[in-house]
Amino acid sequence: MAGVLEINQLRYFVAVVKTGRVTKAAEAMFVTPPSVSTAISRLEDELGVPLFIRRGRRLELTAQGKLFAVYAEQILDTLTRAYKKLNESTVEKPNKIMVAICSSNVWVDFISSFVKDCPTVDLSTTTLTTMDLRNGLFTDQHCCLLSSENDVSLLSDEKLEITPLYVDRPAIMVHPLHPLAQRSSVRLEDLESEKLIWSRMYYLSNVHLLRYLQEHHINLQNAGTYSTMICEALVAQNSAVAFTTMHLKHSGDGGLHYIPIELPPEFSWRVVMCERKNRLLSPEEQLFKNYLLQYFHVSQ
Repeated sequence: MAGVLEINQLRYFVAVVKTGRVTKAAEAMFVTPPSVSTAISRLEDELGVPLFIRRGRRLELTAQGKLFAVYAEQILDTLTRAYKKLNESTVEKPNKIMVAICSSNVWVDFISSFVKDCPTVDLSTTTLTTMDLRNGLFTDQHCCLLSSENDVSLLSDEKLEITPLYVDRPAIMVHPLHPLAQRSSVRLEDLESEKLIWSRMYYLSNVHLLRYLQEHHINLQNAGTYSTMICEALVAQNSAVAFTTMHLKHSGDGGLHYIPIELPPEFSWRVVMCERKNRLLSPEEQLFKNYLLQYFHVSQ
C-alpha cells in the first residue's frame, strides 16, 4: 500500500457501493461529489487495485472491489460498535433506552417511525450477530431484543417472554429487468441457471434452505454470502439474484423486485420481541413497547 487508509475513504467507498453513483453517495454523506471521487481514487491508489469499473455515470464493482467491500463494511461496523460501547459507558440519561436488534435492515422503517413520533426518548440500538447472542451480549441493559424466533433459540436464558410481531418467509431479490421480475412466485428449480448470492442476515434460515436443497438434489450456483447492503448493490447492477425475505420488500431498495419462493410452511418464521420476564420497564421503555406492538398491530 502507498499510504494509510482513512475512515472517510471507507465510508465514501461503501456509500458508492450502496448507491452506485458518486453524486448519490455525496448526497448521503453530506459532502461534494469531488470529495467522494478524490477519496475513491486515493483508496484505489493505496490498495493498488481498481475497485470500480466506470460505466457512464454509474460505477460497478470489480472482483477486487466486491472482496474489499465485505471487509470495508466490517471495519465500519466494528467502529460503530466501539462508539456505541463508549457511549454506553457514560452516565445514562433518564429518558434513554437501549434495544438489541438482529438483522438491522429489517427494523429501519420502524425505528425511523419511532424516533420521529417520540423525539423526547433517546433510543440507542445494539445490532447483535448470532455469535453475539451465543456469547451473552443481550444484557439487562437492553429492554428487549427484536429478532427472528430462530435467533432467540440461541439464548440460554430460559426466563424470557416472547411476543410474535409478524411472519416472514424466504424470497429472492431481482433487478426489475430480470426475466423473473414479473413472476408472482418462483420455485427453487427455476433458479438453477442463476448466479445466486446469500444475505448473512438470516444465517439459520440459510442453513435450513441449504439442507433442503441437498435433500432434494437441487443444484444452485452459490456466488457467495454478503451483507444485505452488498446484496442490494449487486442486484441493482443486475449481476446476481439474492436470497432475502418478503419483509425486506418494505424496507429495502424500492427499485428492486421481491418474489416469494414456493416452499413448505415450515420455511416461514416468526419475527418476535423478546423480554426478560422479571425486568421492570422504565416509562420510556414501556412507551417503546406499546409503540412497537401498535406499529405491528399486535393486540395488547
